[in-house]
Amino acid sequence: MFKKSIWTALSSLAFALNSFLCNKLFSTFFGPEGVTLLSHFQNAIAIFTTLPSEGTNRAVAQHIANPELKQVEYNKLLSAAFSTNFISFLACLIFIVAIYPFYFNDFPETLFSYNYLIIIVLGVFFHILALLIANLLLSSMLVKAFAIFSTLNNLVGIGLVFWGLKLSLVWGLVFVAFSPSFVLVFMLIYYYHERKSWVINFKFTLDKTAFKLINMFIVTALSVSVFGKIVDFFVREFVMNTFSIYETGLWQSVVKISDGYTTVFNSAVGMLIFVKISSLLNKPIELNTFLKQSIGFVLLLAFLGLTTLWFLKEYALLFFYNVDFISAQKFMFYQFLGDLFKFPSLILAFLMLSQLRIKEYVILQAFSAIVYCVFIYIFAKTGNIENLPIAHAIRFGLYLIILLSFYKNNLFKQSADL
Repeated sequence: MFKKSIWTALSSLAFALNSFLCNKLFSTFFGPEGVTLLSHFQNAIAIFTTLPSEGTNRAVAQHIANPELKQVEYNKLLSAAFSTNFISFLACLIFIVAIYPFYFNDFPETLFSYNYLIIIVLGVFFHILALLIANLLLSSMLVKAFAIFSTLNNLVGIGLVFWGLKLSLVWGLVFVAFSPSFVLVFMLIYYYHERKSWVINFKFTLDKTAFKLINMFIVTALSVSVFGKIVDFFVREFVMNTFSIYETGLWQSVVKISDGYTTVFNSAVGMLIFVKISSLLNKPIELNTFLKQSIGFVLLLAFLGLTTLWFLKEYALLFFYNVDFISAQKFMFYQFLGDLFKFPSLILAFLMLSQLRIKEYVILQAFSAIVYCVFIYIFAKTGNIENLPIAHAIRFGLYLIILLSFYKNNLFKQSADL
């Protein structure tokens, strides 16, 4: 287990390095405007990849990891995964085309030429397929291979982005979309070699039961996509039109720092907490103790980390970006305050998901998104862009209060039942 955790930590570190260098390169070549366009473009890609990564792939990981899995079950589940991912890809493509009038003025016109669009669409499609194969590697306990491929992909990817940006902003964005699929062929070959009997005997089989297993995860992933990625896309669009791409880039530079350490937290700690919570569902007293301990630990860690970032905010902006971003300090306090609320709320959200309280989870995500949009609109209309992070703080402050109220028995009554 320790060796596996080292390999997964390596892949998380490579992802963090890729994200850091990508932000650094776009800010160096094109300043705050470049960071705005990078955020907007990555957000569009995330609309495509959220359903597969948060939905289909989690279902695959849960069921294919079963050591007693039979070939016929493998065939049904993998067939359902391929089908679901392809359908979600087409649905997202239709959605992106439908909202084209909203964002076509945001990017360089040449980005929408057929040659670039074909490369981008193919890149996103291969990216989705690569995510599934990577998940199959993890589900098959091929953790070392997963980590090596992930690390290689991130390192080569940032090299491609650097090369692209030296050519133009458009090529930089194109390689952001295409680079995640770079090691797809190698992963396919390796998976075939390690699971040859499963692959050779695979037969495409449509089965209702397999689709139902995946659909349970798709519902939560859909809520993440709609109330997370899509909301973020339109909020950024609104801010860009209300203020300017330059000012939006300063705001987004702080948001991307926030997204970066949140992603690292979810990769390095979040999944471990989720698995532990799932294993304690039938042990209420132990679960309550673990929740208190994990929330206390995460809250302390977040407070120390965010406080350090706050006191070193100027140096942090110079490190992550450059001198053009020093004025982004004005966005940091409320962004960090919101993140201080967000981290403990993530643990309680893991509990809600592990208990399969899908309805409550989706309603809470919708409420959180509505609160965020309302306050973004209110603060934007005051004409002070530096107030936008207050909406983030209010969103996660209310989110945490509701979750604490929902799980007050787990946290404040030692003998309470779940």
